[in-house]
Amino acid sequence: MPVQNSLNVSINHLDKLVHVSIYFIFTLVWFAYSYGILFVKPIHKSIVMVSLYAFFTGVIIEILQGTITKERSADVYDIFANSLGIVVAIFLLYLIKKNNKINSLK
Repeated sequence: MPVQNSLNVSINHLDKLVHVSIYFIFTLVWFAYSYGILFVKPIHKSIVMVSLYAFFTGVIIEILQGTITKERSADVYDIFANSLGIVVAIFLLYLIKKNNKINSLK
């Protein structure tokens, strides 16, 4: 059945919110992997390692989008959004540590 009146919803900078969310989750998942499975201790070392990995992964993806694809373009604001997601994840991890929700973190 064809739609006569379609609803067009536009949210400004929705893609940046997606970047923040993805890198927030990406950082938390890599932290859980590095701290829980690889046993990268102490927590500070694991957080720094994961944060740098997530940051440089985002930068490399943006560089590749700008150089090897024609359909996509690099955007420095995507890197800022990625970084914000990483910072929020770090803040959450330290907040959890402070409240002793992660067992035996030092």
